[in-house]
Parts: sequence; structure tokens; C-alpha cells
Amino acid sequence: MFLEKVVLFASIIVLTNAGPVKLDLPVKYEFGKNPKILDDKDPEWIMPDEYMVVLDPNTNTNDHIQGMEDFFAIECNLTGAQCAKVIGKPIEIGKFKCYQLRTQEKDWLEYLAQKDDVLYIEPNVLGTSDDLYTSKVEPDPNPLTCETYSIDSWATTRINKVLRPPFDTEEVEMEFIHKYTGDGVRVYIMDSGIQPDHEQFTAGQVECGYDFAHNSHNCSDALLRLHGTIVAGVIGSTLYGMARGAKLVILRITNESDSSDASKMARALEWVANDPKRVGKPAIINLSASLKYYSRAFNDAVNNFLATFDIQIVNSVGNTNTDACRYSPSSATGGNTIRVAASTIEDRIWPKSCYGSCVDILAPGENVPCIGPKGSGHAYITSGTSISTPMVTSACALAMEENGNMGYHQLKTYMLSGATQGVISGLNPVRKRLTPNRLLRAACI
Repeated sequence: MFLEKVVLFASIIVLTNAGPVKLDLPVKYEFGKNPKILDDKDPEWIMPDEYMVVLDPNTNTNDHIQGMEDFFAIECNLTGAQCAKVIGKPIEIGKFKCYQLRTQEKDWLEYLAQKDDVLYIEPNVLGTSDDLYTSKVEPDPNPLTCETYSIDSWATTRINKVLRPPFDTEEVEMEFIHKYTGDGVRVYIMDSGIQPDHEQFTAGQVECGYDFAHNSHNCSDALLRLHGTIVAGVIGSTLYGMARGAKLVILRITNESDSSDASKMARALEWVANDPKRVGKPAIINLSASLKYYSRAFNDAVNNFLATFDIQIVNSVGNTNTDACRYSPSSATGGNTIRVAASTIEDRIWPKSCYGSCVDILAPGENVPCIGPKGSGHAYITSGTSISTPMVTSACALAMEENGNMGYHQLKTYMLSGATQGVISGLNPVRKRLTPNRLLRAACI
């Protein structure tokens, strides 16, 4: 192995732009399993040859990276081994510090894991927006002329009431009654982008934040997948949005293949933390996406973001009909985000929704009317936890307009205590019994 040559040196002096740097090399190097290397992930769930190197909070990240790159350059010249490469800028969210590393040589990981300032190294876990199940609805030639804040949707009608309306009759008036519209609240939507000029969004309502899939400022919906546009429409569209007064800030985290990863999601959180426009304003994040497996690095990034910046994250738990604790960020220690599962028009848990103790609340997520492509006049009937999540985000925006800038813990407590208790059925199977029986409620009180 190439690192066997390390034992030839006690130390090396390297000249850098910052002056001489002494690289202390290990006198003895032992190969084998290191508990700091979290390499227990299935290859299907990770980015090949990409890692998140998480550092001690007291580490000077730039100095660490400079010393590491200097050492790697020397060792690669000596041995001919393929060098490791740092990808992009380091990520710092509160006390969470990490950087992305690309390498095919596992020995580099073993070397880094020996360093005291490295807490752990984890493969970069893949993520995706949680699937939407949609069908197109032709426009009504005689559409209902709704009064302000009336929404022709069973989903918004349901969460506006404690008791389930008799939707199987024609006597139910579909409407959403509330005093607030989310005015003054910044809603960050981490998703596939948006159709920013969609006629269902008002002028100036949509703001492009950043495209982390392509490192650009183009936030257009990827190949018109519409996932991000539909999610944004549930929050703020003229036709279906509960929080139509909110500012929608778009952070694109998925590419044309609907692929994302832990690093892109963490960088999006870092962007929100550093956004000067959020200072002094109520803000919330909608994440209708999840990683394909548990990621300690992303969970740590989430918890540090919450603790440092006090902005709540509403995330979908996934559509795989499995335990939500298998995935990130739902599995994050402390369960500090608002983790959303999906319910049906019959007040049952949606069959494809994830479940368990890593769920906080359910919201309508089956056959929910949503906006279609711009200019089409079509509506989509859509299912998935990706739809139930922005319903909760919308209700949070209304609560923050009413009560001011609420911290992440205060907001979560407010939403869960105000939920309708004990009305969800379908939780009897043993594997689902730990799912809390709470249905979102957003009403004019």
C-alpha cells in the first residue's frame, strides 16, 4: 500500500503561499477498520468515491484542508497513487464543519481518520425528491368564482375543521377560511426548481436563491418535472396556496435525473443561514425530499442549523411504506424538524407513506388538487408526502404571520399541540403503531 512509505519520514517542511508548513507524519501506521469511517452504506445509496469529512468544531477548516492537500501532493508524487481531491468550498453551519472529498484510494480515508481534528468520515449519501403520483385534470369550462382565500380542494377543507366533512356527498363547500396569508414570511423551498413565470404566482412572489445541482443562479424546474413547481403551488399559488402572501425562495437541489445528495442539501442549509434577506424576518424551510438512507453528516448539519439559526425545517418522511427512521433527515437525533407523513380523504394513513416514531404529524397527501404546467389550464391530482409537507409548511407560515418570528422549537410545539388528535385510522399494524395520531389543523380561531 502506498502509505507504507509514510514510515520513511518523521516530518516534512512544505513551502506554501502562507509560509512553511510542517507536516507531521505517523511514525507507525496501522491499516484496518477505523470506527471514524462510517462505510456501512449500500453502494446503491451513495455517490461513488465521494465522502463527507466532518471536523471538530474548533478546527480551522482552511488550515486543515491546506495541510491535507500539501501532504497528499507529496505522497502522490512519491508513490504514483491517485490523489484525493476536495470538492467545492467547505461547509460550515454553526458548529458543523465538513468538506467533500473525492478519492478512489481508501487508504487516504484511513490516514485522515487518524487525525484528531477529524470526527468522522461518511460516504456522500444520495437523495431524491419524494415521488409525486399525478394525473391530469382538464380545466372546468365553468370554473367556480371563489371569494378571497377560498380553495377548491378537499385537503385544505379538511385541515380547516376538526371533524371530517362528508366528502362523499355534494353538500360540502370546498373552502379554506383563515385570517392570514403568510405575508412577510420567507419560505425556502429546497426542491427541483420552479417555473418562476407561472401565472399562478404573483409578480415578485418568487425569488431564485441558488441551483446547487449545477452551481448556478438558474432555478428553473428541471426538465419541467414540475415537482418543485407543484410543491411551491401548494404553498403559495393563487389557486391552491394557503400561504399565497409568502415570499417563495427557490433552492434547487436535484438534477435532471431527480438526484441529489447530502452535500447539496447541506450547502442549501448553509445558503439559508447566510442569506442576508432573512435577517429579522420569519422564515421556514420546506424539504419535500429525503436521503435514501441514514446520514450522520446531514443529520448533524440539520441539528446544528436549527440550534444556531432557529429556523424550522419541514420535511417529508418518504413514500416507501417503511419506517421513517431509516432515512435522513427524519432520523436526526432529537427529532427537531417537523416530519410529515401523508393521510387520505378517509382520514387514513396513505398506504405508501412512511411511518413510525420518526413521524410528527400527518397531512392530506392523496389525490390533492395542485397546479399544472404554466399556460396549460390543467390541474394535477397529486399524491405523496411531498404534497402533505408543503401543507404543513403553509400552516407554519400562517402561524408566523400571526405570532411573529417563532423559533424552531416553539413553532413545532405550536403546530403539534394545535393538531387534531386521534382521527387517523390504519395505524393498527404493529410496525405502524408508533406513528403519532395527529392530523394537521389550520383554522380561523
